Amino acid sequence: MTRSVISVSAPGPKIIKREYLAPLGIPIERTTWPRGSHIGHTGVGDRFIGLVHLITNGDVRIGDQVLLIEVGIGSTWCAAVVEITNLKGLVQ
Repeated sequence: MTRSVISVSAPGPKIIKREYLAPLGIPIERTTWPRGSHIGHTGVGDRFIGLVHLITNGDVRIGDQVLLIEVGIGSTWCAAVVEITNLKGLVQ
């Protein structure tokens, strides 16, 4: 199973969908945008906050590959794919 996480600094859902998600074929429903839009931009921690949110909600399981994307205004992109191999100490 592959899940995607996106953390975006500020542009809003219309720009996120058009400029970032559509070219990658990722629907906004498969992202943590709704959660991130309530928290706001935290800097480099956005994608990790999104990942912890997925883990604590049980949305990520061992064997999942998670795409972590960080996009900032001004075309600053960071991305990583992580495979979940251990959840010890992360899940109650």
